[in-house]
Amino acid sequence: MAEREQILADFQACTGNENIEECIVILEQHEWNLMEAVQAAMSGDFDSPRVGSPPIDISPPNGVNPPSYLDAVHGASAECLAGPLRSADPGGSASLQSLHERIAHQVAFASTSLSPPIRLLNFNIEYRDRSTTLRVPDSETIGKIKVLLESQWGIPVAKQDLCGWVDKANKRITDSDVLRDLHLPLDTTLFLLTPELMSTSQDSASESTENTLAQRLDQMYSLNIEFTNTHKDFQLNFFGRKTIQEVKQDLFSLTDVPVRYQQWHGWPEGASDSTTLAEAGLQLPSHRLLLMSNRPSNENEETADAESIEDFEDAHDSFVEDSLDLDGDGPLVRRPEPLMMEDAANQTEALESFSHEFGSRYGDCHPVFYIGDLECAIKDSLLCRAKDRKLLAIYLHHDASIQANVFCSQILCTESVVSFLSANFITWGWDLTSPANRARLLTMCTRHFGSIATNTVQNLRPDELPLLLIISRNRGSNEVMQAIHGNTTLDELMTHLLHATEVFREQQTLEIQEEDERNARETMLAEQDAAYQESLAVDRAKEEAKRIEEEQRRERENREQRHLEDLEKDRQHEMAQKEAIRQSLSDQLPDEPPCNCTEPISTLRIRCPGGGMLVRRFLAQHPLQVLLNFVASKGFPCSEFKLLTTFPRKDLTLEDTRKTLQVLKLCPQETLIVEEK
Repeated sequence: MAEREQILADFQACTGNENIEECIVILEQHEWNLMEAVQAAMSGDFDSPRVGSPPIDISPPNGVNPPSYLDAVHGASAECLAGPLRSADPGGSASLQSLHERIAHQVAFASTSLSPPIRLLNFNIEYRDRSTTLRVPDSETIGKIKVLLESQWGIPVAKQDLCGWVDKANKRITDSDVLRDLHLPLDTTLFLLTPELMSTSQDSASESTENTLAQRLDQMYSLNIEFTNTHKDFQLNFFGRKTIQEVKQDLFSLTDVPVRYQQWHGWPEGASDSTTLAEAGLQLPSHRLLLMSNRPSNENEETADAESIEDFEDAHDSFVEDSLDLDGDGPLVRRPEPLMMEDAANQTEALESFSHEFGSRYGDCHPVFYIGDLECAIKDSLLCRAKDRKLLAIYLHHDASIQANVFCSQILCTESVVSFLSANFITWGWDLTSPANRARLLTMCTRHFGSIATNTVQNLRPDELPLLLIISRNRGSNEVMQAIHGNTTLDELMTHLLHATEVFREQQTLEIQEEDERNARETMLAEQDAAYQESLAVDRAKEEAKRIEEEQRRERENREQRHLEDLEKDRQHEMAQKEAIRQSLSDQLPDEPPCNCTEPISTLRIRCPGGGMLVRRFLAQHPLQVLLNFVASKGFPCSEFKLLTTFPRKDLTLEDTRKTLQVLKLCPQETLIVEEK
């Protein structure tokens, strides 16, 4: 891959073509042969590779320095083309002249500064439930990425906010920043936020009709619904991908009127239950609807509750604006189970029920809820080691809130939110629908967060839920960093989560440093305490042994004195024996031959272990035993020492002592070494 990037950079330098896609197509047509690709680009032949064509002459023109010429061709690296350029056949043409002019321009530019090699960066862009991958050279700007996203998704550049830059903590990122200056890795994941897109689309009703269907699916539609039975008005916002059937199901949660008993007025003509809001042709910026219930009056409350409940998959109701024709033969299904059991024995059992029912309602793609009581969740997220800490996200749910289904299905369970929560948070959920479960949560809040947070949760109304609380720890206490309500959009939620994560990372860095310093201090104190305890133990042992030692001191001194006297006697006896042996050997040695002796003489230098040197002359006909006796007479007996030649290294104590010095090649002179065995 690095070799192809270099070839691409060389090709752009030679041809001056800044269109990367076109350059890659030409190079692939010619199997990444740089010479053939340059020749095809100069001649305008882009359709088929010219295999076997003779190489063109792109040698330096007259007056141009060859090294500078090659550097300009290769962008400060002439190794790829140096061989072909020097071996090219001479020739000329209009294309060749143009090529020379381009390269001369590169030479003039290279004389001032040489551009670094271009890198192709991979950007994985996540936007709501969509994602795409872009490959952009690091010579482009951030604005280029936004232009590519606008051409692909139709989102205006001015409405785009890219988050997730690794360099964002150091400086403010602008569209004019060059990617090379940010020192990005080859692979980068970014999040695209469009906080102003929804308001702009609602204010421009005339322009929204010209948007594509894909754009309208992500558009927010406002429905003003009047419930005539109770004279209540509901102002609800839905994404365009929401179907009319799903809107009816959401209104069932709000009004307790089953879908089959709902009678609507105001839907556009031709719309069915499976029609999305984007396809229905609703009025902008808001659409008004009338809802009434035609539940039979002679049906008692208990029977109605048992027979009028449908789940979210009941899409077989007849869509009419006048009275509904129901014969009672259609299948009836049970109301979805509550997210959390009222009679759960403990928090763990309640949260297992919550996680299971949440997945049954909203699918497998949902946040991974922590299974365990709130105290354990706080310990695992906020009270562990500083480098292992995560933010704690507490999700509070209420089935009576119309925003619950919209928030969970359209926002909380999107892939980008789920992956971000899993990587940076520990998520703990609780259902406030049941009064008993609400009371249990208030008790937990009082214990872990104090009375202020408890009063805030206690005063929450169902229409203020769902709620996502971001919990952090500051100065030894747990505190609510952010409270995100269910009426937020996906972009706003991601913005809140990213901001909370950035603030937490800065705080975590300081906490890691403080924890390391604290651990170092504690380790030092522990070592000092251990040393002090060890010193006390030694002192006690000394005091305990002092009495016994005082009693046995005289006996020990007498025993040691006797032992020393025995050792001294043995040493003196041994020295006397050795001295006698040395004297005997010295007496047996023949006289040292004079310097003017006519017989062959061997002059030996003997290096002693202590650094001293012995020098003596021997007759070449003397046996080896004479030499060994001389060494032993100097205090180095063969039983304890060995006599070695220097080169080749040989132990003379292992040789036949009857051999003469001449036979052993120790004449006319030699240096020997005495070593301990």
